[in-house]
Amino acid sequence: WVIGDKASDVELGRRQGLGAVLVATGRGAGQRALVAAARPGDERVLFAADLAAAVAAILATRPGAGGGHR
Repeated sequence: WVIGDKASDVELGRRQGLGAVLVATGRGAGQRALVAAARPGDERVLFAADLAAAVAAILATRPGAGGGHR
């Protein structure tokens, strides 16, 4: 998983076959629409308010954990 606050962080993760979380802190809030438009429906791209929420979202994607957060 890659966690970052820029669209390029998300692209880095996805190009490497990893999941990615865009956090709203830093530049992330202004980049959410860009990421959503570039990766519509991509289940391995998550959005989170901050680092703690990103970790929780990643852990929620584990088998038996009940799915991811959007």
